[in-house]
Parts: sequence; structure tokens; C-alpha cells
Amino acid sequence: MRDGRHWSNTKPRRLIFTAVIGAFGILLVACQVLDGGLLSVERSGSITFLRAEGKSDSPDIYYEGTVTIGQGDCLYVEFPDETQKLVILDDDTVVTDEGLVTPDGFEVAFGDEVKLARTNAAYYDMDVEGIEACDDSGRAGVAFIGDPG
Repeated sequence: MRDGRHWSNTKPRRLIFTAVIGAFGILLVACQVLDGGLLSVERSGSITFLRAEGKSDSPDIYYEGTVTIGQGDCLYVEFPDETQKLVILDDDTVVTDEGLVTPDGFEVAFGDEVKLARTNAAYYDMDVEGIEACDDSGRAGVAFIGDPG
């Protein structure tokens, strides 16, 4: 029936349904971010870098790369094919003026070639403020393994 009374009864139901679906969508997005971890910008002296909190997936593929300080005084890894990626570190890697120190005590000096595993997590592409001076055309989560060879 299409009289005014019928439409006025369905309109509140539609609004409630829309609000419930919207709230569920927001809750779903919030849970994914919390479950996946957070991505933050940190500084050590003048060096800017990204840090990941939460889980990441480490592949069984190892790479060689050189850890460098580049555009915007940001931390990058350069791969042999000359691609440069903004580094995303895990919770336990320490950044110093000379390089990085892994949780196992392995030291990586800036400019040294090192064996590493690239890690991935869904939240690595999330927007973060504070890296505007960096070349953010690509990011790489890295876990340092040791000397190449």
C-alpha cells in the first residue's frame, strides 16, 4: 500500500537498518586495525623511520639490501635492482646514529649490505602523518638476518 501512513512507518525502520549496518562497518574496520597492528612514525636523532606493532608475515625468501639514510633523512633499504623502499621496522630493532641493532644484537651499519627477509602485513599501506619529507613511493617491512653470503 502506498499511502502516506505506510511510507512513514517504513522510513524509521530503514534509518535504523542503515545505522546498524553503518555501525557494524565501523566496528569491523576498527577491529581489523587493532588486530593487524599499528604503523607509527618515529625519530632517532635526525633519522625518521616507520615502526610496526603487531604481526607480520615473513616469507621464506631472503634478499640482499643496503640500509641507507636518504631523502628527508629517512631510513630506506636499497635492493640490488636499484629499487629503494622506506623501511618499516619491528618493535625491537633499535636505530642509532651509526645504524641498526636487531633484538639478537646483530649490528647493521648504514651503507652495509645485509641479508634480510621482507615482511608483509595488511596495515603497511595505511596512511601515516610525519613522513611527508620521505620518498614514500614504496615501503618494505624488513627483518634482518645477517651478513650476505
